[in-house]
Amino acid sequence: MNEDELKALVDELKAEKESLANKNKELLSEVKKERTKSREIDADKYYAMIDELESVKTENAKLNGEIKLKAKDTEKLMAQLGEKDGALQKLIIDDGLTNALTSAGVVPELMPAVKALLRSQTQLKDNQAVIGDKPLTDFMSEWATGEGKVYIKAPDNSGGGAGGGKQGDGSKDTPQTFKEMQKAFFTK
Repeated sequence: MNEDELKALVDELKAEKESLANKNKELLSEVKKERTKSREIDADKYYAMIDELESVKTENAKLNGEIKLKAKDTEKLMAQLGEKDGALQKLIIDDGLTNALTSAGVVPELMPAVKALLRSQTQLKDNQAVIGDKPLTDFMSEWATGEGKVYIKAPDNSGGGAGGGKQGDGSKDTPQTFKEMQKAFFTK
């Protein structure tokens, strides 16, 4: 590179440096203007915004109080719903067991014990009482002929000359009531 070319390149760089310096001054003056603008505050606007902020804070506090009350109410209602749901489930299970055991012919005196025995195995599925995966009616028919056979009332013996459920042979000499029995005992 010769001296003239080098001088031209230096002149060109000086011109570019001067141009950048001018642009820098221009940008710095714009930044100053914007800073000055941002420092200028409209007092009326400022106080209006503060009033609005206070209003929003007050409303927010009021709403938070209402939310807390609603949360307590919801909690109470959920507890009541849980209690009622539990009672309803117990009622459905107890009623289902009673009906199934009665239909199966369980001895009435043994009914509370048998219900207590089967209640622990009974669950609700789709609002129906089931034991295992079987509805109570299906389970009871199998249970009554198997494991539960000992709890089932024996059929009345009325065939082959048996008296069945009747007392005595029906003659008039057999007293029918306790008073008649006392009278017959003491008069003989």
